[in-house]
Amino acid sequence: AKIVDNHKDKLNTLKQVIPVILYAIPVLVLMLIQPDLGGTIVFGCIMLGMLFTAGLNIKLIRNTLIIVICALPIIYMCMAPHQKVRIEAFLHPDDLSYEGNYQVVQSMIAIGSGGINGKGMYNGTQNHSGFLPVSDSDFIFAVIGEELGMIGMSLIALLYVLFLVRMITMARQAKDFYGTLIIIGVMSMFAYQIIQNIGMTMALIPVTGVTLPLISYGASSLVSALASIGL
Repeated sequence: AKIVDNHKDKLNTLKQVIPVILYAIPVLVLMLIQPDLGGTIVFGCIMLGMLFTAGLNIKLIRNTLIIVICALPIIYMCMAPHQKVRIEAFLHPDDLSYEGNYQVVQSMIAIGSGGINGKGMYNGTQNHSGFLPVSDSDFIFAVIGEELGMIGMSLIALLYVLFLVRMITMARQAKDFYGTLIIIGVMSMFAYQIIQNIGMTMALIPVTGVTLPLISYGASSLVSALASIGL
């Protein structure tokens, strides 16, 4: 945030943007080596949110997207084997021979069986019968859909929207631009995690190990989310 603050309204060309991004490259590389593609994307969203707020040239964003789309075959070749499997599984959702498709299919069954009102708290058969894997963290939104139905899922989504809108409002009211960037960074982090987690439970996005903020089980996830909110 401090680095981007120093380059406010000076992000019109690649020559101006690259030095700013270079500060974050070591962190991104270390995460990719793990490999943790999901976490790397989260950091990428934080960076993009801050850069966009600081006046990143729209043409640069457009051109970067075009380059990334054209480079997708090369990016795919550089992925780890388990990452390739997830992409292939996403493209063939009905093929249960792909690792990961089973849990996505069970997730959609759970959400669909919940209907409008759901089966009631702790009455989810897919969850309690052990058909839905990782139901306490990665696929907890499917449990909400099965037990609380469309009404419960809509309420959670609405609360998240209000949560993100509140942060945008705070960013506008910040005393300085540095504070605005920190809030936007935190908001971007939460926004990606929410979209990614909910999307993968409905087979709209490839599966990654990204938790649903403030709901998924896990102390480290909860503590980091609360620390970000506190910041």
